[in-house]
Amino acid sequence: MDIDITQTINAYPQWVEDYSLVPARIGENAPVNTVVKRLRATSSIPDSLVHYIIQPGEIPEQNGQPRSFYYRIDDRTNEMILLTYRPLDYEALPQYTLTIKAAVSINYYYYCIKFAVILSSTLS
Repeated sequence: MDIDITQTINAYPQWVEDYSLVPARIGENAPVNTVVKRLRATSSIPDSLVHYIIQPGEIPEQNGQPRSFYYRIDDRTNEMILLTYRPLDYEALPQYTLTIKAAVSINYYYYCIKFAVILSSTLS
């Protein structure tokens, strides 16, 4: 009987900057599919891929139902590109608080970051 022992690396992905410090700002008249923010996390685990998740909240302000944001991945940089999913209305909801998870696919360790998306009225 042969037994192979491999080293397990347990490491959380790291955000390349503290995105919580600067809120994303977008006009309420921005069309659907407008880029809101680009985010990127890295991993120290060799050959690992970082996955991103928008943590859905219970209320619309936290990207609950109805959804207001979605993302796609830039295949070249592995950045998460956050986009508007539907038209946003400043009078109905002037600010969102999103929780984004970065997860390493090998061990599913994840690291969350929260940041605000602030709408600006077209009247201001």
